Amino acid sequence: MKVSPKVLFDQCYQSYGIAAVNVFTMEQVIGLFEAASIAKAPFIVQLTPAARNYADSRMLLAMISAAAARFPQAVYSIHLDHGTEAHILDALSASGYDSVMIDASHDPFEENVRRTKSIVEKAHSSRRLNHLHSGQLYRWFQNAPVEKEHYSREQLQLSLI
Repeated sequence: MKVSPKVLFDQCYQSYGIAAVNVFTMEQVIGLFEAASIAKAPFIVQLTPAARNYADSRMLLAMISAAAARFPQAVYSIHLDHGTEAHILDALSASGYDSVMIDASHDPFEENVRRTKSIVEKAHSSRRLNHLHSGQLYRWFQNAPVEKEHYSREQLQLSLI
């Protein structure tokens, strides 16, 4: 059963973790649905730009839909992770995604907030959840020097209002 990630968070928060699993192939999708069904555990299927480039977003959504039909007891949500504006706009126009995330962490703070705010508005108008990466996560992954401190939740909340 496909549900909003908000339902998962509301029911599971502070009780147990929810696996958010990146998938690229049919075998991974089937394995995820089968394992979660056996465990009776909800999960989030995460699709990344790399997965979408590898298998095409329509193919991935079709595989997920087929797995959901095969394992009707599975409780899951579909999330686009680390998308660019182009990926997110495509995901928002598709009917399969429940949440999206933009990673603008490589941008200066003001540009990060501008890009994120634009995506937040589009996601909310599509009734999808969204989240973002703040700070300099991109540089951290590349072992590059971090020039700025991570931004506080308060800074981001104030900037996104």
